[in-house]
Amino acid sequence: MRSSKLFPLAKKASAEEARDKSGLTKIQWDRFYIITKDEANRVVQTNISWTWPRVPANVKVQIIDLVNTALRNESIPEVGEDVLEWRMSIAIRDSRHNLCK
Repeated sequence: MRSSKLFPLAKKASAEEARDKSGLTKIQWDRFYIITKDEANRVVQTNISWTWPRVPANVKVQIIDLVNTALRNESIPEVGEDVLEWRMSIAIRDSRHNLCK
């Protein structure tokens, strides 16, 4: 994984900061964005009340594995947990918002 545990991504980081931290190119980031959006939609369809902090640890591990496997299948480097946590918090929030419209 690319992210350093010494300097984790801040929760309030911008998308540009997160992409820089991930080390992904713009094209790779776009795929990462879509993959995580799809995973967030699945989480919310299963449990509308979940936010990322409320997702059980075993489910988080499965999601992280699924996302990184999907990235590897497209020859995209894995991203660190800090970047994935940052992205999934936003993606689940957005998915919940869109579902409750």
